[in-house]
Amino acid sequence: TVYGVVYNEVNLGLANAKILITDYDKPEVHEAFSQTNEDGEFLICGLKPKKYWISASKEGYFLPQKIPLELT
Repeated sequence: TVYGVVYNEVNLGLANAKILITDYDKPEVHEAFSQTNEDGEFLICGLKPKKYWISASKEGYFLPQKIPLELT
């Protein structure tokens, strides 16, 4: 299970940001999608233990391209 919060530039939760988790070795393989709630929170369940990339996006915002994520 992956839980996280996406924040905007004034450190408030960013609603309706799209979350994408991809395979670490094959980033073109999409493993999971989600969207943040009104408080910027998201929850993704059912991923297998391994390495992934996670990214967030929302029109009008600059967010890091992708961040490594390892589930154990």
